[in-house]
Amino acid sequence: MNEFLFAAHSGFRYLVLVIGLGTAAAAAAALVSGPTSKPAHLSFRLFAVFVVLVDIQVVLGVAVILTRPFLPIYIGHMVMMVVALAVAHGWAVYLKRRPVDRRDPGLILAGVAITLALIAGAILAIGRPIF
Repeated sequence: MNEFLFAAHSGFRYLVLVIGLGTAAAAAAALVSGPTSKPAHLSFRLFAVFVVLVDIQVVLGVAVILTRPFLPIYIGHMVMMVVALAVAHGWAVYLKRRPVDRRDPGLILAGVAITLALIAGAILAIGRPIF
């Protein structure tokens, strides 16, 4: 079970990163086409999916921590992932409370970029390659 959880956590990061990059691309396209365009709606929906995937990744990470011997190197990884999770959720709540025509694609792009940067830092904190 331990190895399965570790493999799931390690492999799932690729899905998180790909959806995050897709969200950033959709938000960048929406910057060109406007906040009420199809890319803008797509980027908002992709951001919601991205936040759920980060949630799943954190739950898998907690399961890994609970089933393996704890090493001090995990502390930086865990702190950065909790911060990334908080940023993603905070950004999602902020965007969801805004009227649809005021969901600026630049805000979506900034939210996903900050979250991805924190995730990349968390991966690097344990000495693993990002891709």
